[in-house]
Amino acid sequence: MDRPGIGCGVVIFNERGQFLMGKRKSAHANGRYCLPGGWIEFGETINKAVQREAWEETGLKIHKLKLIGITENIFKEENKHSISVIMGACIQSGIPQVMEPDKCESWIWVNDWDHMPNPTFTDYKRFISAEKIKEYKTKYIFKNQKIK
Repeated sequence: MDRPGIGCGVVIFNERGQFLMGKRKSAHANGRYCLPGGWIEFGETINKAVQREAWEETGLKIHKLKLIGITENIFKEENKHSISVIMGACIQSGIPQVMEPDKCESWIWVNDWDHMPNPTFTDYKRFISAEKIKEYKTKYIFKNQKIK
């Protein structure tokens, strides 16, 4: 890869404030937990890419998209370099399903940003603070109630 690929990811929250992570099943990062996401297609907006990836991977329709971070991953041994825009979102409709069984083994709900399952695809906590996650949850899920 001569240049970094540009991707997107999404922290999809349910009504309880839990977020979705999938266990990868592919040659790249097999067995690692990751957020739903993928490559942004030419001419596609970030919001449309996030909504498309969420639908393709989980069967969920999402809304209330808000930028919460950017990740950068360099895998020298695989000659891969990516930069991903990470959005927060809420479920508009649907129940999480494994829509791409060749790429994802399962989806799980995670309670706490600081206690993700291991190993993860990237060090999400290095790029996105627990405070950013809390801000999103306060504004869009718990409507300005105090949360921990």
